[in-house]
This record gives sequence, C-alpha cells and structure tokens, in this order.
Amino acid sequence: MSNYIKSTDFASKDSLPSGDSAKIIKGAEFETEFDAIAVAVNSKADTAGPTFTGTVTIPTASVTTFNLGGTEVTATAAELNILDGVTATTAELNYVDGVTSSIQTQLDGKATSAQGATADSAMQDLVDDTTPQLGGDLDVNGYGIDFSGNPNASGMTSELLDDYEEGTFAPIFLGTTTAGTLTYSTQKGTYTKIGNVVHFAIEITASSFTVAPAGNLRIGGLPFTASASGYLGTANIAYAANFGVTNTPAGATIVPSNNQLILRKVSSADARDNLLGVVTTTGIGVAIQMQLSGHYYV
Repeated sequence: MSNYIKSTDFASKDSLPSGDSAKIIKGAEFETEFDAIAVAVNSKADTAGPTFTGTVTIPTASVTTFNLGGTEVTATAAELNILDGVTATTAELNYVDGVTSSIQTQLDGKATSAQGATADSAMQDLVDDTTPQLGGDLDVNGYGIDFSGNPNASGMTSELLDDYEEGTFAPIFLGTTTAGTLTYSTQKGTYTKIGNVVHFAIEITASSFTVAPAGNLRIGGLPFTASASGYLGTANIAYAANFGVTNTPAGATIVPSNNQLILRKVSSADARDNLLGVVTTTGIGVAIQMQLSGHYYV
C-alpha cells in the first residue's frame, strides 16, 4: 500500500516571470502526477466491502458489527478481553457473550470437579444451590462420588463411591467333586452392588438330578467373583429342606476368589455347637430347597 506524494509544485509556477520556460506546465509533469495518483488509488481498499490479502494491521477503530469467518461476534470488547491470550474460534469467542468477570473467578466460585463436567442448567443449579436437586439422572462417566471432605475412621482405605448396580442371576446347586446336572422348579437370585459390596437374596428348589452332585454341596452362580478375603462374605439361611437330619445347612460363607457359597452346618448333633461343619451331598433329597440372603466383598 502506497500513499500519493505530489512531485510537481504547480502553484509555484505562478510566481515565475513571463518567458521562463519552467512556468510552462508540461505534459510529462501531468503524466507523472496522474501515474502516482493511480498507483496510490489502486493500492487502497474500498470503504464498502474491502478485500485484503496478507497480514492486515487494524488501528484503533469503532466497529458496530464484527464478523469472523461469516459468524457475527456478539460478545462485547470487555467480554472478549477476558480471553486475552487465548486462541479461540468465533464460536468459542461467543461463549463469553454476557460474561462480566474473570473465567477463573467464576470457576473458583463453583464446586470442585476432579474429572470435569459439561455445565447445563441442572448442573448450574447443582453447584450453586445449598440443597441441590436434579430433574434427571446424574452421569459420572465412569468415575465416582468423592466423600473425602467428610470425617473418616482411622482405618479408612477409600472414600470414593465408584459403582452401583442392581440385577438378577440364576443360582445353582453343585458338588465340589462332581458338579452334577440339576433341574430346578425355582431358581431366583437378585443382587444390589454398592461400591465393592454385593448384597444378594436367593430362592432355589431342585426338582430332579440328571447327574447327581458329589462331594461337598455348594451354591454357585453368584453375579461377581469374591475378593481373595472371602471370609468377609456370609449368608443367613431362612429356610432349608430335604437335606437330612445331620446335614441341614445353618449358614453359608463365600469362597475366596470365586462366586460360590460354602454351605455350613452344625458340627455335631448339639444345635449349640459351632458352624464349622460343611454340608455334603450324602443323603440329600432330589427336591432340596433353600431361601437365604447375605453379602460379600469383591
């Protein structure tokens, strides 16, 4: 871009004496001036709809409507200055439309999120309200709810609630030596998993044996594999039938690193004795049945 600079001082010719050859305006002088004017005009942009190439430097100006890439920028200058130093698209710049304070200041006033979240009106209410309510489900996207802000016991190992699940499963009777093949008239199992604890309830009745189970008798088919510390899982038996006089289960414990229950019985004919005995398949009836519930850790 170039500016027009006049080469000939035409007004000074008026003061020259008559007969002075320099007083005459020559065609070459006109040509030089008009060429310089043409060069300057051609290197300028029209005020209406100008088109620029290369790097454009814009001086301080007052702009009423500002478009970038065909999208109107609606944010004010003050709002845009909040993003000073940020590389952003036009659409991203318009996110600050209506923003009046530093983004960091606004974030500092909100609830802490270790993993981040997409804010909508429900989330906004959640972080602003002292008694928040959601009108729908809260998706934690594979993470959990952190309760580390609350007081904890000295033996605390985790304050993160990272799982919740409800469902059903099909429990089975099986032997430890020969699993057996059984047909069932009732085979119901429900569970609720909260964090690393599985709560379950079972109702099961066998109707026939195709292949009789042998060895110690267990209940299998629990929905999750227990932790290696299986002794932390137990079950209470509400009802048991057709096991025999000295072989009736009175309790159950989880098998470590497995999804089976060991059926426990009183160790002697004295009902006050311990439950260290294990229910076997010896003498059991075809229609063995049980109702029990318990929990275990995974």
